[in-house]
This record gives sequence, C-alpha cells and structure tokens, in this order.
Amino acid sequence: MDPLDLPVCAVSIESGYAISVAHKYVELVEAQFFQAESDMHSSALEEYRRIAKGDETEYQSHVGNVARSFSEDYRPILRSTEVIYLHMIFETFVSRHIAELQALRQGNPDVLRELRNQHRCGIASAAALYFQDDLNWSVLTNNQWDALREAAEVRNCIVHGEGVARASNHPELIDKLESREWQGQGGRHQGLSPR
Repeated sequence: MDPLDLPVCAVSIESGYAISVAHKYVELVEAQFFQAESDMHSSALEEYRRIAKGDETEYQSHVGNVARSFSEDYRPILRSTEVIYLHMIFETFVSRHIAELQALRQGNPDVLRELRNQHRCGIASAAALYFQDDLNWSVLTNNQWDALREAAEVRNCIVHGEGVARASNHPELIDKLESREWQGQGGRHQGLSPR
C-alpha cells in the first residue's frame, strides 16, 4: 500500500481545522478591538459631557482623539498583527503536515527547509514545490498558491520592512495582492505604506 494514498478528506480536515482556528482568532481579536473602541468612546463622551459649555474643540480633544486613534493607529496595527498571526498559523500547519507526510514516506523531515534553501524562497513557495513537484498533489490551484505567496510577502513587509512596501524584496507581490478581488471587495491592506 502506498503510504501517501490517503483519503482527500484527511487533508481537508486538517486544512479545515487550520482555517477554523485562523477565522476564530480574527473574530475574537476584532470583537475585543471593537469592544475597546466602544468603551473608550463612551468614556471620552462622558468626560466631555462633564465639561460645562463644552465646545467643538473640547469635543475633538476628548471624543475625536479616540476615533482618530482607532482609525489611524490601532486599526492598522490590528491588521498587521492579524496578517502576522495568520501567516504563523499557515507556517505551523503546513510544516506539521509536511513533517507527517515525510514520516509516512520515511523521507527527510527537513525537506521544507531544504527546498527553501535550494530555491531561495519562502515557506509558501517551498510548500507549493513540495506538494506540486514532490508529491504531485493538487492541494491548491496555482492562483491560490500565488495568493499565499503574496500574503507571505505582506507578512515579510510588516515584520522586516516596517510596513513599507518598497522595502520589500518583492513589492510587486504586494501590489498584486492589493489588486486582487476578495469576495467582491478590493484587497487593500491597511497599515502598509508605499514609501
């Protein structure tokens, strides 16, 4: 029996679990974020209402500053941390899955690292090479692998380039990701700077 003759459902269950974990993380973080924004807005509004004859300047200094902080500072930071975390989930699950497959094949457990070094590429490209070339599995379409590579480049831009797209090794991947359509919406990334 071929040790890689696994039912597709075994692969999709693991992938489904990874997606479920990532989705739940984003939901939890965003719920906490929006609750904090609401709490801070209410508190600032209460402070403003205590001011006798408060004017627009005082309103902006209390309530407006909260709204500005969330839109200009906290929301971009949130998006950046979500991208980093989602990439960590991808990296963790794909590395674990490939290690399990290599154990079944009695192959090199460091195959992913070797592919990265040999092809001078990131984990998304190395995983694509492993599944497409080594196993001849169509886990994702070429377009889906491209989207993963583009998302990984956004992560690298945030982690290594301070969110400045031009500092990226492959800024064209970030541009490509931003121009994609995601469920009818553009893929614009908040928190990335073209500078």
